[in-house]
Amino acid sequence: MLLQAHGELTGTAKLKTKTSSFWTQTSVSVKGPEDPADWPEAYIDRLVTLRPCKAAAKRDLKAGMDVPGVHLEETEGVRWR
Repeated sequence: MLLQAHGELTGTAKLKTKTSSFWTQTSVSVKGPEDPADWPEAYIDRLVTLRPCKAAAKRDLKAGMDVPGVHLEETEGVRWR
C-alpha cells in the first residue's frame, strides 16, 4: 500500500533508497484443482522417479549379503556440538 500511495503521489511505482530499490510488479500463476485427476488429460505430467534405496542396501551389506555393484565405503570426518 505504501508503494501504491507513492506511485499515486509521484507518478512512478518505483522507490529507491541508498541501499535498496522497491517496486510493484504483477505476476500470473496457474491455479487449479488440488487433485491431478481433476485436471484435463492434456495438462497432466506422468513422472516416474528411479532412485536407489541406500538404507536397504546398507542394511543388507552389513548383514553380509552380496549386492552386485554396491559396496560400503568408510569415511572419517570431524563432529562437534
